[in-house]
Amino acid sequence: MRSTIDQAGRVVIPRPIRDELGWRGGEEIDIEVVDGAVTISPVTTKMTLIETDDGVVAVPETELPPLTGEVVQQTRDSIRR
Repeated sequence: MRSTIDQAGRVVIPRPIRDELGWRGGEEIDIEVVDGAVTISPVTTKMTLIETDDGVVAVPETELPPLTGEVVQQTRDSIRR
């Protein structure tokens, strides 16, 4: 799939690719050059591991939106494609 770079240096990621990845506007991304190619990936959420009586728990360093049944179903559907 092709796209173009506009005069301001912006690149549009085509909708089918954004839909496949579940990307929406306003999300942060990392952009790197790897072996002469540009790679774009979502910014990961930094976690801190905390030991509790029940075991080790990963706690996000920033507040995340609640995990809903709808989000879980969308994720499952996108993985099954």
